[in-house]
Amino acid sequence: AGIAIDPVSAQALYTGIMTDTGQFRFASTSQRVFALAGELLARGANPAQAGQELYERESLGKLRLLQHFIGSLRLECGGRVCIGVLPHGIFEQLGASVEDTEGLVDYARSLDGVAIGALIEERPGVIKASLRAQSAAYRVDSIAAQFNGGGHASAAGLNYHDSLAGFYPKLVAAFTQRLQEVDAARLA
Repeated sequence: AGIAIDPVSAQALYTGIMTDTGQFRFASTSQRVFALAGELLARGANPAQAGQELYERESLGKLRLLQHFIGSLRLECGGRVCIGVLPHGIFEQLGASVEDTEGLVDYARSLDGVAIGALIEERPGVIKASLRAQSAAYRVDSIAAQFNGGGHASAAGLNYHDSLAGFYPKLVAAFTQRLQEVDAARLA
């Protein structure tokens, strides 16, 4: 676009690339991504500062929320799906904020043998869910779309008007169906 990139802009752009690529770990990380990141370094981006600010500064509330989330994890679908729940009122109870949920769903997805991880937040009158998959083949965006959500193949989210008790089995049924479709496609 012909816009000059100063060090502040370079830092912001680098930080965006760093988060969108999962610290350069996701399948979206390509040679071009590294070339762009290198150009941003040449223009003043500081990777150490970005990493420090993003991944090494946590509030006590966030760590308490993480502890609660990990304690809530349940394996479904023969251990191929892991779901954690944050009940209504938990943010106030733990001194955490909604922003403190960033990255929590990745703990559910990172368990050995798990193909899909989910974070369900119970909010007044609505359920918010974040879905993450190990592979784009699981198309969590299509699962989210069943609940009026969206996203992309490996990361999606939704807001659904239901109770936790009503929503949870519907989500597990959607995961079960998707896993069966993926398994059938692999066998074909």
